Amino acid sequence: MGILFSRPRYVFFIAALGSALTIVGYLASPGGGVLWVVLTNRGLALFAIWVTAFLIASRKRHENRLVDARENLERLVVERTRELREKNALVDLLHRIAMAANTATNTEDAMQVCLDEICDYTGWPLGHVYTLSEKHPGRLLPTPIWHIDDEARFATFKKVTDETELEAGA
Repeated sequence: MGILFSRPRYVFFIAALGSALTIVGYLASPGGGVLWVVLTNRGLALFAIWVTAFLIASRKRHENRLVDARENLERLVVERTRELREKNALVDLLHRIAMAANTATNTEDAMQVCLDEICDYTGWPLGHVYTLSEKHPGRLLPTPIWHIDDEARFATFKKVTDETELEAGA
């Protein structure tokens, strides 16, 4: 009966109930047997009840540990699968960027494809490329290379940025 319950404490409750019934059975039974045989029989019955209870409780604890371990393993598999997908997505991004750089006819086209790919990968609605000034080392100059998902929303930002030079590290 105790094997049907998921928690070990219920097993001990049933063992206690079985023990009580065994003792009540001894007390309620009619006399007439050999006393030492009757007591040995009841003692062995109680011993069997409690050994069985401890074995079942031990099995339940091990089953519960296995369930916990399986749930933990499933959680780890989900987490590792997510991490692997993220790494694969990054490798795919790097591959697409490398292909764009190798097939582009000029630097601006390569930068545009790279910017678009990076913005798509990160989910950024806006991206812009600055280049280093040849005349003034450490100075960043705006380029006409933009990734803009919503032109109207970022029109003012684009206008101001197109006119803004920056110092490297800014």
